[in-house]
Amino acid sequence: MDSKRFAGFGRLVGSVGSARTWTAVIVLAFVVGVSGSMGALPAEAQSGYRVCGAWNSSDVDGGIGTGLVVKVANGGSSTCAQKLQFMKASYGSAWKGSTAKESFSMITCEEFAAETLMQQASKIDDPCPGMQVNMIYRYYSGLDLVHPSTNPHVDPSSWHK
Repeated sequence: MDSKRFAGFGRLVGSVGSARTWTAVIVLAFVVGVSGSMGALPAEAQSGYRVCGAWNSSDVDGGIGTGLVVKVANGGSSTCAQKLQFMKASYGSAWKGSTAKESFSMITCEEFAAETLMQQASKIDDPCPGMQVNMIYRYYSGLDLVHPSTNPHVDPSSWHK
């Protein structure tokens, strides 16, 4: 760094700190200001994973209601099928008095978040990073027909292995 070039800046800063320190602070403030004005950066998708799930009802066509979900490896359609079979059979244990009438298979985590309103209502673009592979979770949808959630999300703890 050219010390003559920043000599005036150093005198301006005086005893508060060095020109080099203040230059770094200004650059950092600029970067934070620019990135903050652009809004949140998009979440990185968890490539290599898909979700499968079962639910009872939704208030819109193409929407996914509250239900059960599992994260599986992309290409794990047989695991997905086995987990779906279990989720449908055990749905009433997870959601008392209800049955699984609908299901989805091997969709991306981002599609799942969009079709349950997690992206729009809860700002969750990708719920998969918080989920373990092959573990079944209860989730809450903003598009459920009977009990739409104002805070769509996937429970932080698994419901079943």
